[in-house]
Amino acid sequence: RATGGRETGMTRRLARLQKLTELRKKDLDDRAARLVAARRAVDTASSRAATETARHQQAEGERAHLAQDPSDPESWRTANEWLELRELHREAARRGLASAEVVAARAHEQVLAARSALRRLEVLEERLRRVERQTEERLENKAHDEIAAQRAGARARAR
Repeated sequence: RATGGRETGMTRRLARLQKLTELRKKDLDDRAARLVAARRAVDTASSRAATETARHQQAEGERAHLAQDPSDPESWRTANEWLELRELHREAARRGLASAEVVAARAHEQVLAARSALRRLEVLEERLRRVERQTEERLENKAHDEIAAQRAGARARAR
């Protein structure tokens, strides 16, 4: 190494940046896993909402059928209570779906933010590497120039 084997401040910064980049990569992986889980939860909630909607429609149909024959008030009351219960379940499923969608949207935003933060660190790391390479090249060129000047001086004295 042109610096005589000593670790430069630039190299220490680069090592810290690399550690931070690894941490950001792990964070991105964790957030991506949370997004996958959130999307699965949306799928589950969506399925439940569809099931509850179908059950509600079935209860409506049963009550409508009983409305054709008003001779049994007890059956009508039972069907009406069943329809109200199905409505409550359907609304709970819809709220669950809306909540799952909000969680998934937040998880997506967090993945985007983590990806952006990681990208910024990677760009900074690359810039630091480039500056370090340029510094090393300048030191090597300076050393070569000094050697060439010494040789030229030695030749001039030898004449």
